[in-house]
Amino acid sequence: MENIKRYSGVIVKHNDEVLLCKRNNTGELPGVWSIPAGKLGVNENATVGAKREFFEETNIEITDDIN
Repeated sequence: MENIKRYSGVIVKHNDEVLLCKRNNTGELPGVWSIPAGKLGVNENATVGAKREFFEETNIEITDDIN
């Protein structure tokens, strides 16, 4: 079976600005700026994963529907 990696993220735009997070200096892509995002769990859908990753990286919970 093929090992497929799936990722999900959230783009937050306010006026003409976009929220970016700077990745830590360990792990994949150290020090790179990106949207809050990450790898999905085995049975996790994109919406649930995006909300979880956003909370993990910003400590802000998304409560609205993001579809």
